Amino acid sequence: MVEDTSQKMNADRTGRFSSGPRRRSFVNSCARCVAHAVVLASVSFQSAVAFGTTAIEAQQDAANAESVANPEPDPTAETAADDVRTLQFVSAGSIAESDTFDTDLSNSDLLEAKDRAWQYRPYRVAVWICLDGSPELSVVSDRLKEELQAQAELIDPSGWDLAIDAAPRQLRWQLLENISNPDLIGGFQSEPILQDYDKLMVVALSCPDGTTRARVREYDMLTGQWGALVNRDLAQRDRLSACVMEMFRNAFMPLARIDRVTQKEGARLLPRALQACVVNKRVDLESYEAVENSQSPVFIRKEDRFLPVIRRTDRKGALKKLDPIEFTFLTVREANTLEIMCDVHSSQRGPLAQRKSKRAQKLALVIRAPEQPTKLTLVSREKDAAPIPGIEIWSRRIGMTKEDASEYIGKTDWQGSIVIPPDEGRLRLVYIKRGSRALKKLPIVPGLYRSVTSSVPNDTVRLFAQGVITGFQNDITSLVIQRRVFEEDIDSAIKKEDLDTAKQILRDYQELDTPQNIRSRMTDEQVRLESLTNDKREIDHIRKMFDNLNEVVSVEINKSRESELQARVQQLSGGR
Repeated sequence: MVEDTSQKMNADRTGRFSSGPRRRSFVNSCARCVAHAVVLASVSFQSAVAFGTTAIEAQQDAANAESVANPEPDPTAETAADDVRTLQFVSAGSIAESDTFDTDLSNSDLLEAKDRAWQYRPYRVAVWICLDGSPELSVVSDRLKEELQAQAELIDPSGWDLAIDAAPRQLRWQLLENISNPDLIGGFQSEPILQDYDKLMVVALSCPDGTTRARVREYDMLTGQWGALVNRDLAQRDRLSACVMEMFRNAFMPLARIDRVTQKEGARLLPRALQACVVNKRVDLESYEAVENSQSPVFIRKEDRFLPVIRRTDRKGALKKLDPIEFTFLTVREANTLEIMCDVHSSQRGPLAQRKSKRAQKLALVIRAPEQPTKLTLVSREKDAAPIPGIEIWSRRIGMTKEDASEYIGKTDWQGSIVIPPDEGRLRLVYIKRGSRALKKLPIVPGLYRSVTSSVPNDTVRLFAQGVITGFQNDITSLVIQRRVFEEDIDSAIKKEDLDTAKQILRDYQELDTPQNIRSRMTDEQVRLESLTNDKREIDHIRKMFDNLNEVVSVEINKSRESELQARVQQLSGGR
């Protein structure tokens, strides 16, 4: 009996697996659950432990033998049997989910889509569902997969194809624990089951306090970028599939190729799958036409922002390196189903000016970050990368004119950090200023990352030089004013023919500082300040400030009337 049943099970398992790996036999799952329940009930049948279905039959044979030996019913035995059946029902979902699901998405029928053109090629999305083992979620796991598949086809049957199943067992808990911090997740990129897919959508479901908590995050396989984390808490579990599908739409990141970049026109993008993202619209009673499916997650909207990524491969086409261009984003200027024209916002000059190469593919990934803050940390460009406190942070929106006032966010704290709040435009142009000088411009999408770090020049020497320059400017201004006052007093004394007063004021006038002394002190300070830094830009800035100051000295102080006034005083003295 045991041998016949096991052969039947193996035949059933082989038949189901040959038709597709995405569904496990319900009989197989229940059989394993019953095996665990029988072990917990201390029913010692070794053959039953090896084959779950045989355990059920063995339990029935044991019950029949006991009824023959004891013709009268035993209430204790009936209670124990009820407990075993209850345990089987409760644990069936969690045990099947954690032990028997072995996902293999590589055998999907979506592989044929890779031969289509870029604009017509749908996204192949692998969806991994990770459950925490709670019975509430295990019961609805199979229904969730079916409902998500049906809703995905209703939203966009041609722009994306979803393969939904449980995550591999060796990665499931790692994804559950670290989905909020994807830097700790590793090893899944090289999984063979993901090599034929464009995107991985991770769905982490848990019931910590009776409320269903859903977390969804996308990983783009071509650019190696994690998207923003989308969180939802549900009190009603019957709306789980609709909620998760809405999270898919918020987390999905469309992709485009950067075809051409010019300084005048900006960047020209070729969107992925946008030609396939269409729906039929009724024109009249007998005809339809294909129109853009603006409700699809793959549709690129006017407010979307792109993150450029350079994908480098070797001679054999294998991935060699991924280079996301930091603090660089593209904003949509004009868009249609054929191309998208974008403006480039970056902290560096010519960030996409690299030459075209077959081994370097320029991609642009849509960023749809939640409205959450991002912590910005500023460090020096020196080797120690020390935090820089007290730097002013200002912000402007895309499209603002010079007349529009900038938003003052604040100053960095003692750790060189400041929180950048979210904005309706989703992209902030952050300006870093210290004193009267703008140090850097950083385009930032708040909510995309929890924290970002940028290096800025440590302009402590420049700030000190600016203070020295200000001191010289005050000295020059004071000297010019004193000279004007003495010149007016000498003129007044000469007109009154007061020779003694005129001579005294002239002596005081001649004792004032001279342009030669001021230039000598300025040269000494400039040499000393330039010796305090090795940053060429800082040295150039210091030299420029001193050059401007020398021009002021030449224009203002050299306008001396000393020789004229001295001649007039001597003329007055000779006349007497």
